[in-house]
Amino acid sequence: MSGSEISLGQVTRLFLGIYLPLEWLYEGSAFMRFSTFGDLASFSVASIVATWAVAMTCWLLLVAVTTLLQFLLPIRMRATVSIVVFTAFLSVLIGVATVAWAADHGFSLRRTVVLPVFSLGCMAVAALRPALVRNGVMEVIDNGWRLVRIPMYVLFIIGVVVTAFAFTTSHVVRAAGPLAPSTQLTAGHPSILLITIDAFSATRSNLYGAAEQTTPSIAEFAQQAAVFDMDIAATNFTASSFATLHTGQYPWTHRVLQHQGYFRSQPATIASSLHRAGYRTAYFDANWLADPRHTRSADGWDLTSGPYHAIPVPRARALCALPICDTSRLATISPIAELSAFYGYMVRRLGLLERVHYPPDPILTDARNWIVANSDSGPVFVWIHLFPPHDPYFPPAPYLYSLLPQKTLDSVSELMSQPLEYFVPWDPARVHDLEERYKETLRYVDARLGSFLHDPAMAEFISRSTVVITSDHGESFERDFVGHTGPLLTQSLVHVPLIIRTPEMRAMRRIETPVSEIDVMPTIVDLAGGTIPHPVDGVSLKPLLEGTPLASRIIYAMNFETAIAHRPLLSQRYSVALIDWPWKYVEYEGVPRLSHELYDLVHDPAETSNLVSAQQQLAQHYSTVIHRVIAASDASERQ
Repeated sequence: MSGSEISLGQVTRLFLGIYLPLEWLYEGSAFMRFSTFGDLASFSVASIVATWAVAMTCWLLLVAVTTLLQFLLPIRMRATVSIVVFTAFLSVLIGVATVAWAADHGFSLRRTVVLPVFSLGCMAVAALRPALVRNGVMEVIDNGWRLVRIPMYVLFIIGVVVTAFAFTTSHVVRAAGPLAPSTQLTAGHPSILLITIDAFSATRSNLYGAAEQTTPSIAEFAQQAAVFDMDIAATNFTASSFATLHTGQYPWTHRVLQHQGYFRSQPATIASSLHRAGYRTAYFDANWLADPRHTRSADGWDLTSGPYHAIPVPRARALCALPICDTSRLATISPIAELSAFYGYMVRRLGLLERVHYPPDPILTDARNWIVANSDSGPVFVWIHLFPPHDPYFPPAPYLYSLLPQKTLDSVSELMSQPLEYFVPWDPARVHDLEERYKETLRYVDARLGSFLHDPAMAEFISRSTVVITSDHGESFERDFVGHTGPLLTQSLVHVPLIIRTPEMRAMRRIETPVSEIDVMPTIVDLAGGTIPHPVDGVSLKPLLEGTPLASRIIYAMNFETAIAHRPLLSQRYSVALIDWPWKYVEYEGVPRLSHELYDLVHDPAETSNLVSAQQQLAQHYSTVIHRVIAASDASERQ
């Protein structure tokens, strides 16, 4: 366009020659996690195409801005305006990447301070020395493009060939849909309602001893249920945890080790097991990372209802169910996404567009309507996943300010101005405020769930159904770590609620026996009268519900987010917690700033006194056990 001093070709070269390689380096660990060359090829093709599309979009925005400014400024200033606008965009991009890099290395840089200051400084330099800035930027662009263009051409061609070949093969993941039942159940089999609440830490619930009334509705429901005092999540983040919940396998067995992980073959799940036994199945999920389609384990569901209204990328799955197409979901551009989020926070700081993230009401309403329409003609299995109290902790009134006074953490942007989930020196007062806001959000989802459970239209269904309430992981507000994921495996992160109510129960039963998330799948299948599939790592808890003790066993929680799924886990970085009641041993292998820990959970439930030095022999024994179990898992994976 005339008057614009930055061409589309130059912007494209900037993104493909500089930005994309840097993004690949930033996401380099994700590349190493691909199990096949085809996955890597499809990711490369999608990344290059997406980056080119983003470059074109940015160019059009630059043209639009400079065109608008040309009507307001003299013609002689066009070149300067063009380079200033371009510099502003480029500086914000660099600033976002810098903030992300710093956070990964343990430094705290506030987006709302770093980005505006850095951007304004770069714009001022560009305005005062436009020719110098332009020549420097163009030299960097040309040199970067010259270095990467041939390898990128080659990689793109190979990726296109491999991706095209995948379309001609028969290696297709079956789309989610009904499976032909092998057995028709009688009316005596109970319907099953599984309710999971994201990031619901048992340590913050009054049902498990918290001082505040954070979950009165759940506590009321538990008055006629079995409450498991010590249920341990298999890991501390969503995708891997739900892979465990649905299959009854530990992460080191199913190998869904990261948020972008997926099953390489179709595992037996709660849904597929119950569907084959004659149940109709449906789920209503508010978190894409929890969605079975995310991990390619959606067989057995008659109805799949996920958060498509909020996350646009997964919609492409309707066009292609091939694994190689599914892999392209990783072709996201982190700084671009962060940039859009940054401007979103700026808008919200003006008091606009404040809202609850993924409110439970639509999910619960859809679930209620489906249950009312389908539960009278036979047993059903319904899974509901609610997003709050997951961050950002921002409930609506009247829950907002029910624990914190007004003018404290008043907006989503204020809540999110400093990234969670990083080891940084947190201000204790701010951590306290975040925790209080988390508890307010917990009150909010508890109230919504209470209304759902007390809905007159649901009363008869619930009275004849087995209801299970649990969570995928907890939430941390300790050790300078706010949020979840990461290497820490503290009780606040892995101790989650587990409540089971069968139609026969009339009073609360507290069950002290430690249990695990791996037990949910075999327990539900057993309570439904189905056959527990193999292999599973968990056991049915039905004997405990009937008053029969279980044999003592060791329970594990783990985090392998940085590991490569198809390589031996024992030689990689990991965190594994071993619970041999009352002892809890945590091994942090290759994790900076963390050393092995040993606690007596009966006398030290808050994990304040590390006994590794005092109990060296016991700690060494538990370390040997962990190594032996991981080695067995690696051997099984190689077979």
